[in-house]
Amino acid sequence: SNIKSFIKQKYKITHNSKIVLMIGTFEPRKGHEYLINAMSDVFAKYKYLNLFFIGSGTKEETAHLKSLVTRFKWGYKVHFTGFVSDISEYMSIADIIVIPSQEYESFGLTAIEAMSYGIPIVATSIGGLPETIGDNGYCGFHTDIKDIAGFSKNIIRLIEDATLAKKMGENGIKRVNELFKPDRMSMDYMSLLTKNRKQ
Repeated sequence: SNIKSFIKQKYKITHNSKIVLMIGTFEPRKGHEYLINAMSDVFAKYKYLNLFFIGSGTKEETAHLKSLVTRFKWGYKVHFTGFVSDISEYMSIADIIVIPSQEYESFGLTAIEAMSYGIPIVATSIGGLPETIGDNGYCGFHTDIKDIAGFSKNIIRLIEDATLAKKMGENGIKRVNELFKPDRMSMDYMSLLTKNRKQ
């Protein structure tokens, strides 16, 4: 509770505000601009909402994203934290993790982290994200990259349906424990290497 109160006090966030979190460098392929556009519909519907961008980029990338945010009335509710070495404090207050990747996403490490914290996910269906997250609607949603309205609707759905969000979070913890624990993954890799060696 001390961690939660510290972060919320720092950014002047009210207790009843929902928090959407994105983690990643400011490379265009990560989809920050896509997310900003998607959030326009979400902020239009919900007053008590804050979006965090955890990560960093070049001066040009950072300035570009900040300029996009300032176009909107809700821009002051978007927080740029810079690089954070330990994201556990922010994970502890997040209601939704968004992964709006646009290309080259071979594996969803952020999705694994979100699931380990029991946080539902809204992602695009790029690369390995659907395989990491699992069936659509189980641990989260993965939306076609061209369907920005669908991305917005999935965020809104999780804000509106607390029961669904909680269930997805519980499913995420279960999926991580079943498939992505270090001992399980190391054994799978060993099995794969042994199989290939024999061939």
